Amino acid sequence: MSYLGWFGAVYFAKWNLSVESFIFPILSYGVLLRGQNLNFKQFLFLIAACTIGISFDSLMASFQFISFPLGSQGPIPMWLVSMWFLFSTVIFLVSPLFENRLWGATLLGAFFGPLTYFSGEKFEVLHFVKSETLAYYALFWSVYFPGLFWVNRTLKWK
Repeated sequence: MSYLGWFGAVYFAKWNLSVESFIFPILSYGVLLRGQNLNFKQFLFLIAACTIGISFDSLMASFQFISFPLGSQGPIPMWLVSMWFLFSTVIFLVSPLFENRLWGATLLGAFFGPLTYFSGEKFEVLHFVKSETLAYYALFWSVYFPGLFWVNRTLKWK
């Protein structure tokens, strides 16, 4: 579902339908809530995970490391916000794979996190303004991705 949502959000962005891209995370949250027994603390954890990602992208845009050829009504476009909400839906699904392998999450985050932005540039929905942008994203994702699993493992949800 998340791959479909990613391509859908990028496709909607290309057609200037950013708000409509929220259909994908809404569907994913519906599936997640129906299939998992999420409590309120876990839901807040997902919102916090989104907030951190949205804040980092907003900083990258504010410091002009990235720009958006189709424009944005805020620091980042709504389609990118929707992608953060979409991403958060997979945290609990993949967490069992990484809770005891944080080094693997670090490596995967450092590689695949920036790769998603690089593919967004290839789809012409965002642009890297500075040459070191990918390095900053690699650093962010190498801490953020394993950090999510560490927090998930550490917190007592029940």
